[in-house]
Amino acid sequence: MNLTAYLKTLFFFSLLILFSLTGCISDPTERISFSPDRDTFLIGPGDTLSLCIDYPAQPWGGFFCNVDNVRYRVANGNTFYLTWPVSDTGKHVVVLGVESDKYLPETIIVYVQADKPQVKIKGPSQAIVNDTVVFHVQGSDNDGSVTQYLWSIDKNGDFWHTDKSDSFKVVWSITEPGNHTVRVKGIDDDGLISDPDSTVINIISLCPTVSLPGDTSVFYNDTLILVSSASDSNGKVIGYKWKVDGLVDSCSSDTLILTWNIKSAGKHVVTVVAVDDDSLESIPDTIVIDVKAGIPAVNLIKDTTIYINDILKLKAVAYDSNGTITGHVWTVDGKTSENNSDSILLSWDINSTGRHIVTFSAFDNDSLKSGPDTVLIEVLPGFPVIVPIADT
Repeated sequence: MNLTAYLKTLFFFSLLILFSLTGCISDPTERISFSPDRDTFLIGPGDTLSLCIDYPAQPWGGFFCNVDNVRYRVANGNTFYLTWPVSDTGKHVVVLGVESDKYLPETIIVYVQADKPQVKIKGPSQAIVNDTVVFHVQGSDNDGSVTQYLWSIDKNGDFWHTDKSDSFKVVWSITEPGNHTVRVKGIDDDGLISDPDSTVINIISLCPTVSLPGDTSVFYNDTLILVSSASDSNGKVIGYKWKVDGLVDSCSSDTLILTWNIKSAGKHVVTVVAVDDDSLESIPDTIVIDVKAGIPAVNLIKDTTIYINDILKLKAVAYDSNGTITGHVWTVDGKTSENNSDSILLSWDINSTGRHIVTFSAFDNDSLKSGPDTVLIEVLPGFPVIVPIADT
């Protein structure tokens, strides 16, 4: 070795001794201590992880913290506060250390796990159209709280209603019976959205019922009072719709008053529909009404014979099934008598012998006329009879 090389070696060896004596080059042998003293941590996005270096206490150079190779330094204080957003879920490497070669750094693994909220929907399985249906949702979040809910009806994925309330009100109309699917999602304070929960509800049209009395018959000009009977199992009946022979009647109550004139004799059809407080209509009920004329009738008078100048009294018996007899009409040989009572006195002279025809009809309080009764009267001359005298 020449002198130059020897001097260089001596110089570098002297520098090494000098650096060792001054502490510029050292072999770290002490470990730091921190709290919480764990190798791994599991936290949620938005949560704050507090790491405190307990030893050594405030070294001259301060402390540092490497997070995924990004260095953070604290000159005064010994605590690092770490947090990650939802977008940084997963594994993160954190290195804690002292700005001194004397201490070994510590490595910590932090797992940021996005813990989505959970929801459970509750509601009826069946309801009636136009009723208000309330659905409730129970939300939970392991690392926070549920802040709002997203609701959907039938359209999967189209969560159009947002509400902070844990209940949801829906009304289905008369045109929407059948099964419907209600879905809900929850959003937590980290902005995470839960998986949807759903329930199926069957909407039914529970209509009112109505009934009328059985078919009947009336006489014309009589008054018929029809009373319907209706009920509604989930509300009340608020109105009625009547039709008479297919024509709408203005009556909206449970009672319909009808009358027909003589020209309306025959059968008539009346229908009624009940309407409830949900605007639902019942199946119509029908009654057939036979309108009869109600013509009065008379008892027949037997044919008879009389003699001239005798007085014959004819008395008629008439009746009316739906009223009273108000008048009578007599005709004698085609001529109408002025007598309108129920009896008539007749007599013929010698010039009127032979057969005579008398008819009788009755009128009732409906101005209806009975069919005529006819009486044949034989008028005899009544000649005297000579009794033979025996020969003597």
